[in-house]
Amino acid sequence: MHLIRFFLLIIIFSTTSFVLAAESAKQALQDLDSINSAIAEIDDWLETASNRQSSAEKNLEEATREVAQVTQAMSSLESVIAEKQGELIDLQAHQNSIAKEISTQQILLQQAIRLAYITSDQSFLKILLNQEDFSESSRMLYYSRLFSEAQTAKIENYQASLIELATVNGNLSTTLTRLNEQQTQLNFQTTELTKARENRASALARVNREIAERNSALENLEVSQAEIEALLEEIRRAMEGVTSFADVPPFEDARGELPLPTAGRITSQFGSRYGDGNLTRQGIMFSTQSGSPILAVHAGRVVFSDWLRGSGLLVIIDHGDGYMSLYGSNQSLAKRAGEWVDKGEVIATSGDNGIINRPGLYFEIRHRGEAQNPSSWLR
Repeated sequence: MHLIRFFLLIIIFSTTSFVLAAESAKQALQDLDSINSAIAEIDDWLETASNRQSSAEKNLEEATREVAQVTQAMSSLESVIAEKQGELIDLQAHQNSIAKEISTQQILLQQAIRLAYITSDQSFLKILLNQEDFSESSRMLYYSRLFSEAQTAKIENYQASLIELATVNGNLSTTLTRLNEQQTQLNFQTTELTKARENRASALARVNREIAERNSALENLEVSQAEIEALLEEIRRAMEGVTSFADVPPFEDARGELPLPTAGRITSQFGSRYGDGNLTRQGIMFSTQSGSPILAVHAGRVVFSDWLRGSGLLVIIDHGDGYMSLYGSNQSLAKRAGEWVDKGEVIATSGDNGIINRPGLYFEIRHRGEAQNPSSWLR
């Protein structure tokens, strides 16, 4: 009876686990569908927003995207080149090690050949036949076999080392060829980056002329602010049904403990005035070195990674419970919408993106759309 009850419990437990796993998988699929649907809605909104841009602003967007694309290509090439240079160093060290081993083996072979030459005038069969003691003859035969095997082993090791050296030399040559090819590509991309930056500078100058001609600098800033507010509202609305943040630590618990999104000096504080004092800063501005990594301050899902008028290349991460962090004025983007990121993970690189005219990062924290003072959140 106890045994039957035990097996029934196992069956019930297994069935319950299966049902829970199935429900978990079903929920994960539903969350994925919700996220994909939300991102599609955000993309639709962005397309509509893009239609509101002037031709000069569209040219600036295209030029900025081109700079980002070339910068990413260069970054990838530099990583590959660094990896190949590491392989090259390892292969050269291996080559030197084998060369030393071969040199030692050559000395041993020369000694073996010299010894064989010295004893070559004595027939081994003759020596054996001259031995009156059978045990002595057996011992001599054993020593002879050992001597022969040792000579054969030296020759085989020498041949194996020569083959290994030839293989290493071949790999070294291939690595050098690929390294030269990649360096040539990097030089080409460097030239392309210079051209892309010149195109962006021209596009930015055209935008600035257009603003000056309309005498609408303040209006342009107001439009940019309205654009990001509208985007955040669209994201908030689209993400309302998404609940897949169970594995993300509560953002609220990280108050005062969030890491800095980049290494740099804060040049504009939250609440500071700009636009001739008519507008209030909703975030903070960091001054950074061009190409500096931009890091996620908390785990979450990227819900926006694209160009936005007035913000340049912008990344927005949803952390759950209505919290979002924004990273604007980037040079290039490392993550796409829909991807999960961990705290401290690189999501972009900073640079002169044509929006703030100097390398930097614009950073915001929002809760249900309301701007928060990042200083009270950052460590």
